[in-house]
Amino acid sequence: MKDAPPVSTKQTTRAAVGLPENEPVTFLVKALECENPFGGTSRHVIRDNEDVEIGRGEASFRRLQAASGPRFELRVPDRTMSARHARLHRVGATWILEDLGSTNGTLLDGQRVERAPLRDGQLIEIGATLLLFRETQATSPLLDRTLALDDAGALSTLSPLLELAMARLERIAHSRLSVLVLGETGTGKEGIARAVHRLSRRAGPFVAVNAAAIPAPLLEAQLFGHVKGAFSGAVKDEVGFVRCAHEGTLFLDEIADLPPSSQAALLRVLQNGEVTPVGSTRSVQVDVRIVAATHRNLNELMAEGLFRRDLYARLAGFTHTMPTLLGRREDLGLLIGALLARHGRALAPTLRPEAVRALFAYAFPLNVRELEQALAAALVLSAGEPIALHHLPEAVQGASQTSAPPRVAPLRPAASAPPEPRSEEENLSYRALVQALRETRGNVSETARRMGKARQQIQRWLRRFELEPESFRTGED
Repeated sequence: MKDAPPVSTKQTTRAAVGLPENEPVTFLVKALECENPFGGTSRHVIRDNEDVEIGRGEASFRRLQAASGPRFELRVPDRTMSARHARLHRVGATWILEDLGSTNGTLLDGQRVERAPLRDGQLIEIGATLLLFRETQATSPLLDRTLALDDAGALSTLSPLLELAMARLERIAHSRLSVLVLGETGTGKEGIARAVHRLSRRAGPFVAVNAAAIPAPLLEAQLFGHVKGAFSGAVKDEVGFVRCAHEGTLFLDEIADLPPSSQAALLRVLQNGEVTPVGSTRSVQVDVRIVAATHRNLNELMAEGLFRRDLYARLAGFTHTMPTLLGRREDLGLLIGALLARHGRALAPTLRPEAVRALFAYAFPLNVRELEQALAAALVLSAGEPIALHHLPEAVQGASQTSAPPRVAPLRPAASAPPEPRSEEENLSYRALVQALRETRGNVSETARRMGKARQQIQRWLRRFELEPESFRTGED
């Protein structure tokens, strides 16, 4: 995607929610409101000891300390959602989605459920709002985040790993370093280059050049300029793209397609800050920042002698890799809203939940570019009506087929000894835990109080010993 106006964000640090860094984290992403695709997206960390309630109300999320333990409320202004629609709660090592007797029901990956275990990447449908459940290893120091969009900037993301990379790229943008952007076709490499230029605050312009689109005989003349009479058809002096980007940023897309002679000339620009126009013997000083991009493997090209290693060393002052769209599903709702705003904001478009479900199920092998084309066509075909499944390309429609509705895994009864005990102390902890669970009939908060432990510690023991509190609630032991 091309660069866009900044988005307003709200962030919460890991320390604020009491979580150490570099540990597995569970996220709930409010991905898209079908009746308000411009309503923004948000990412919320779910702590092990929280119950999460989702329902209709003023857009907000908050954490409460209730008598039964910590609660997390997510409210969405969705008229098709019940006031108390559904909740998430942990049972042992598994998060459970439970419908709270809602009017319109709760769907998991397109199938209506009353109660079901959650797996990483599943799509929860509550009213006309889609939420993505994620369990992942998060290295980013930021957890809760809200993106309220007029449009999505190129550096905006809810993906924890990509967020960390974007934060590094933002710092690099303020320097003079060259940047090399790697990634498959259609992942938004030019948008990244434009964002780097905007953040750099360089006085000159942003100039974009696709090296693969210029015929080889004309490439050097167009890049580096030429003097009158340098070749047939050179009727006047031309400064070329490099000098056009003086004091600004030159974006060289498909850098791997530069022929060897052009690679040598570009290396001179990077090393000495000067360019020699075709047909001239005099070099011209130039101040230009290079951002290059390619979808090809430069290491393989260097090994084959097709790309200069010294040029690569100059270009790769900082390397940023854009993931595929499939690799950043947390951002799909954000991108859908931004692309609909770009192509039809005045139409106030809405979407049917089954259409959004299909968009999330499709792999998008051509990435953001393919998503943009699919939505642009759907806007035309829907003619002001809500975008439905049949307005989307056939390939996307085919991805909407779902499997049988998920069911709750059987609860594990308490065993006589913990699995693979490591120490006598651990055996003692296990026996004390089982006894407390029996006495409280599986009430985790009451168990924690009786044992004088934090609720988080009880949850950790439940996962370690593979115990399910509900087995004690039914009287099974």
